[in-house]
Amino acid sequence: MKAPSPKSTTEQIAPYDGTSLTRPKRPTPHRKMRDHYPTPKKNSHPKSSDPVITPQPTEENIRAGLLAGHFHTWYQPKVRLHDGAWTSTEALSRWLPPEQGEVPPCLFMDVIKNSSLLFEFTWQQVQRVLEDLRNWQNRGSAVQCAINLPPALLTETDLPQRLAEIMRFYHTSPDQLTLELTEDAMAEPAAQSFECLARLHMQGFKLSIDDFGTGCSNLQRLNSIAFDELKIDQFFTRNMVQKESGHVIVQATVDLAKRLKLHTVAEGVETTSQWHTLKTMGCDTAQGFLVGRAIPAADLDQWHKDWQQRYRKEFHQCP
Repeated sequence: MKAPSPKSTTEQIAPYDGTSLTRPKRPTPHRKMRDHYPTPKKNSHPKSSDPVITPQPTEENIRAGLLAGHFHTWYQPKVRLHDGAWTSTEALSRWLPPEQGEVPPCLFMDVIKNSSLLFEFTWQQVQRVLEDLRNWQNRGSAVQCAINLPPALLTETDLPQRLAEIMRFYHTSPDQLTLELTEDAMAEPAAQSFECLARLHMQGFKLSIDDFGTGCSNLQRLNSIAFDELKIDQFFTRNMVQKESGHVIVQATVDLAKRLKLHTVAEGVETTSQWHTLKTMGCDTAQGFLVGRAIPAADLDQWHKDWQQRYRKEFHQCP
């Protein structure tokens, strides 16, 4: 199957018409790939009859936003600490209704996670990410991407198969995608979830444990699940410079990850002091406002040029 070119994506994949905001039926061999993964509307404008979004949005508000194409995927860059190289991004959802400013993710993500919209919302984001990965790949970029994987999807027996199918459609490779799972979500995973994670890892997807240290004790999970990456929560990053206990915790986490041969990512890096401390500790990657905020895919090239200049000026000569 020939993957659509960036300019002809909307012609080859049926536009998202809002008729399937619940879990779609498992695809049959006789259906075309474009029927499985509809593309959300782009550049659409809300009508005057659109529901007014309240300070605490409802499922109906979110449903209307999805139908109108007001949800977007932005990317926060991640760079290597030892040389500042841009290696990956994290995909983050942004809700940008024209009638008001950005709706904070903390207001809508919990609603989505506990609603019938979760499945469709997640697959829409996966499709957007793979479109962008393909575009970067076609331009010669090896940048990878991470997405948050809702634990509810781990009970879907066909998840590994569906992910593999859509990645083949976009001519992208599983090793370009990191699937992040929060520590709390893995507190008591079912046997079905373990099997799903094992199959994902066998197919080449990278698994990351997010917000490490903020949930239930997960040393057993690190021993039983083939994770590739450990993300240090921003709470510890922010406290490690001011508090000795915070410094000890982060250093111990980095040392543990190294012994387990896990890649380490520090979230919430906002100051040069934090950067230098993490680099000295041996942490692999930094993510945070010091490096860059989440931005649209179209703005990443300019961010990269600006970052390279900043790194050479502010970080390159530093220990």
